[in-house]
Amino acid sequence: MKRCLVLLMLAIALSITAADKPDAAELTRFKTFIEEHPRALDELKKDPSLIANPHFAEADKVVGEYLAKYPKVKDQVKGVPHFFDNLTATTKGGEHRAHPDGDGGKKK
Repeated sequence: MKRCLVLLMLAIALSITAADKPDAAELTRFKTFIEEHPRALDELKKDPSLIANPHFAEADKVVGEYLAKYPKVKDQVKGVPHFFDNLTATTKGGEHRAHPDGDGGKKK
């Protein structure tokens, strides 16, 4: 009985820890997305707190739509110090690539 209780407590602790960790796949998708949006990436490099600023999301509709579709990414990015530091834009200027979901960032 005592052994079962210890195992249960361990399982609960591990599930809580896993829930607190950023979803690596979601962060990888966001990394790819934001590298394809050089203006937004440049602004976020200068001030990473903009990720949670509603005015930032409104100013760049495509980025705002992405963040609305994947709201957890804001907290996940905030949980990774210097997330934007080593990212490099994969397009020039204000050029945008297609949304990774292929829907232009539109909600379904």
